Amino acid sequence: MGIQPTYCPHCYSNPCCCPSNILFAFAEKSNIRLDLPQNGGLIVRTIPPFDTSGHIVKLEAMAEVAVQNGNPNYVVSIVIVLLRDGNDIARTSVVNAANTLEYITTPNITWVDIPPPGIHSYELLIAINTSPFVDERFVLTRTLTATLFPFSNVLPSTST
Repeated sequence: MGIQPTYCPHCYSNPCCCPSNILFAFAEKSNIRLDLPQNGGLIVRTIPPFDTSGHIVKLEAMAEVAVQNGNPNYVVSIVIVLLRDGNDIARTSVVNAANTLEYITTPNITWVDIPPPGIHSYELLIAINTSPFVDERFVLTRTLTATLFPFSNVLPSTST
């Protein structure tokens, strides 16, 4: 008789193509101020470790970053960084020569990670560099989400 294939009881296919195989994790904090160091970075969100074996991970992150100063002329550079197990895997930045007493921006990033099999954690780091006389630098709402897609549910893709 031999080994019989295992068919999904919901979609009756092998491998399963059910959307229920998609997993989701997130970390979010709304309107709670967190001061950022001048010319440095700070981890502002962390998703606890989870097993990524057999999955690709779509990461999405955003942070509402504010700079306030008594002098309306300053330069600010904000970098938003995605970390896997403490290592930089993706980043984007915003640079602005502000001419206002308060500058607020919401940088965001989306990244598809193909991690090695095993348990991994993901973090969102915000780094800010400003002119030396800037009074306050802080982050308000910030979020980090991870959506895990089984390899069997991912269409062929290419990178050029």
